Amino acid sequence: MQTVSTGPPETSWVMLAVAREADIAERWADALEAQGIEARIRIDDAVALTSGSSFWPATGSGFAYPLFVPAQSRAAAATILVDQGWDGRFGDRSTRVDPNLVLRGALIATLTGVALAVLLLIRGG
Repeated sequence: MQTVSTGPPETSWVMLAVAREADIAERWADALEAQGIEARIRIDDAVALTSGSSFWPATGSGFAYPLFVPAQSRAAAATILVDQGWDGRFGDRSTRVDPNLVLRGALIATLTGVALAVLLLIRGG
């Protein structure tokens, strides 16, 4: 026996992005809905969401906010989110650490270590 459905077809949802802060996820969802794209936010454990290895340091709340959109709207939704600051992967590029800052910090730490080693050699020898 075949079952006939008279209602609309069920929507297939896909995860598009993950925010580390609820307000960012809500901003993205609002931007999508303003353009007529339905969006759903779910709260998840950041470590569980990424198979045991969080993609963010453990200094935050430990939660992640995945954003889901209908599969057929994925490309349009991605374009809208890029305009909202989405980096195309997980987070909001406006909250990212500048890689140059990290490199400068590593360089300063290395130079400080070398200077300290030289002073210890001079003083001890």
